[in-house]
Amino acid sequence: MRAIDLVRLFTSGSLGISLFLPLFDIRTNRILLLRWSPYWVPVTGSLLIALNADRRVGSLFPVLIPAGLNGIRVLADRLEASAKDFQVIFLIQFALLLLNKDFHVIPFDLVAAVFLASLCWLVARAQFRRTAPALQKA
Repeated sequence: MRAIDLVRLFTSGSLGISLFLPLFDIRTNRILLLRWSPYWVPVTGSLLIALNADRRVGSLFPVLIPAGLNGIRVLADRLEASAKDFQVIFLIQFALLLLNKDFHVIPFDLVAAVFLASLCWLVARAQFRRTAPALQKA
């Protein structure tokens, strides 16, 4: 596998976002990872000998879903975002899926671009909300 394909796999691949979301709440996910370690350690170890790394990482979904939800919760708290803000991200991706008549799956680079653009929008909105009261006083 080429280096660029590995970068896509772990950043914008089918599981790229799911692999990074748990990192936002390491404190809570530490307990989850310890509890699930008999499952995820051998699956992760199989990546050393796996022919299809995407399929092996896909086996980690029972661990990545609750850990990712914990990460989204912490990210939403930091960005002062609600569930509706995150629903917009997934509705945009669903709309892109409906627009593609030839594909059953949205290209992964497009999913990552939509997610990162949405995160940039949430960060900019949170920064504006923090600085707006100071601007109104001046």
